[in-house]
Amino acid sequence: MNAAFKRLFINLIVPLLLIAGCVFMIIVGAGNLGKLKAYPKTEAEITRINTTFSGEDTEHEVYVKYVVDGKEYQRELGSYQSSFYEGKKIEIA
Repeated sequence: MNAAFKRLFINLIVPLLLIAGCVFMIIVGAGNLGKLKAYPKTEAEITRINTTFSGEDTEHEVYVKYVVDGKEYQRELGSYQSSFYEGKKIEIA
């Protein structure tokens, strides 16, 4: 390969291939949005809140239980609000 072709390949062809790949991924991703499962909203009860302190930081792990289609689930909520307390009923999706 001569130097001019290498420069053309690196400066023009590679970016065009990357852009084409990105456009393809965006189209595929947008097409799959309609296939995402919509989770039903349901009422959950806060069963436990673990609080840990690390220096100036405070972290909260909130655990909830809820029932969907007759089956009970328990999991970490992944978010915290200062109004949360054990036994509180909240709506989740």
